Amino acid sequence: MDQIVSSLDVVAAAKPAPSGLVRASYRIKRAIKSPSPYLMATGLFLWIFTYWLLCEALQLPRFVKIPGPVTIFTEWFSRNPHQGISIFTPEYYQHIYVSCRRIFIAFFIATSVGVPLGLFMGWSRTFREYTFPILETLRPIPILAWVPLAILMFSGYEARVAWFSLVAAEMVSGDYGLGYLILSSYVNSVTVPMVIGMLTLGLVGWVTSAIVRFVGNRLMRWHARALALQGR
Repeated sequence: MDQIVSSLDVVAAAKPAPSGLVRASYRIKRAIKSPSPYLMATGLFLWIFTYWLLCEALQLPRFVKIPGPVTIFTEWFSRNPHQGISIFTPEYYQHIYVSCRRIFIAFFIATSVGVPLGLFMGWSRTFREYTFPILETLRPIPILAWVPLAILMFSGYEARVAWFSLVAAEMVSGDYGLGYLILSSYVNSVTVPMVIGMLTLGLVGWVTSAIVRFVGNRLMRWHARALALQGR
């Protein structure tokens, strides 16, 4: 009996781990069987339909000045946009590039400062007692309150300003970026590029969040495995 159990253990140990393609296929099949993607698609459809109904179909007073989804997507994917911004204009990608560059610089600075600071505070009680009162005093200050001070401190260095709040900083200081695109469109009363900038900001944020989650799961597989066992 012991020999049979040992043989089974050897076979189980020799069995190769599933490849990435197999795991991806399994996750896709599990997602298809789950109601979550269908509920998300239904919610997205209802949101777009309600948006279209209020802005373009009924043209209610409070929504008549807001561009509807048909107008936005027609301009967004037009080769000759009437209001200057679409996926076919180089300026559109310039705004995305500048904002992403600022985000990466800000993330690098925040990680380089925050992670060692947190480790030292956890490692040394004396260090924590010196630094905690200062950090606790600065913590309640809203992010937007730092923007004017940051502009004075880092005049001409918009990337540093974006450390505190990307969109707000680009609205106050900068010549490119999605925040600048949104504000300049509003000031010039061209609402379609403004909404395109807002949607692009949401898409870029979603993609970067997905990348961070993917990298985090790869680096912390034990944590992802524990969450999977919990059904989360």
